[in-house]
Amino acid sequence: MREIAEKLVAPGVGKPPARSAALSLYLGQIRPNLLVLMGSGGFRALVARALYLVSRDFPEFLHVTPNDDGNLIGLEEACSTLDDAGVREVFVSILTEILLLLFELLGAGVTLAVIGDTWPQTLPDDIDLSHLRKP
Repeated sequence: MREIAEKLVAPGVGKPPARSAALSLYLGQIRPNLLVLMGSGGFRALVARALYLVSRDFPEFLHVTPNDDGNLIGLEEACSTLDDAGVREVFVSILTEILLLLFELLGAGVTLAVIGDTWPQTLPDDIDLSHLRKP
């Protein structure tokens, strides 16, 4: 999943002043597909859980929260403590956690369908998620 997230997050994405707008763009792209599957409350819970998981490595993101529109409150402040490479790493980590949570909750088929519908250019034809399955 990390490889997919790294393909999605452009190398220059962490540059100010549009840091929060960049992550909002990625979340805005996937949000419509996830709203169909889990509603707005489910989407907020998924993003909140991903942010919590990312905050283990980036504690400044512990207090970033999604609002009802899917925007992240406190994102710009949390990003201000990081350099451009750090911001990109956080964005990749957040998207990775969202995709991994989708995989764990909904399975490979649904996750791949969401990724394919949202970012069709991202999925290689020979993607293998078997290493992600829990024993």
